[in-house]
Amino acid sequence: MATHVAFLRAINLGARRQFPKDDILRVTEEAGFQSVATYINTGNVRLETRRRSRARIEARLEAAYLADRGFEAHDHVCRRRAARARHGPGRAG
Repeated sequence: MATHVAFLRAINLGARRQFPKDDILRVTEEAGFQSVATYINTGNVRLETRRRSRARIEARLEAAYLADRGFEAHDHVCRRRAARARHGPGRAG
């Protein structure tokens, strides 16, 4: 399984776009991802999956988040090693 990092955008802004950490973890796991972890309420999510297509991973997450929250939570997904190359070792989970 490959480890990916998803960066959720425009969540926890104001009263209507709340997506607490525990709910992010639950919905991500219910969407079929494993070893899910997040850091406080930032919207940065580490997950493992057998899926290889970044577009399919993003679509799966966005559909699950929309169904649970009632608003779109756009995301950007990259492999963990790519995130580390861009942001350094401490930032990608």
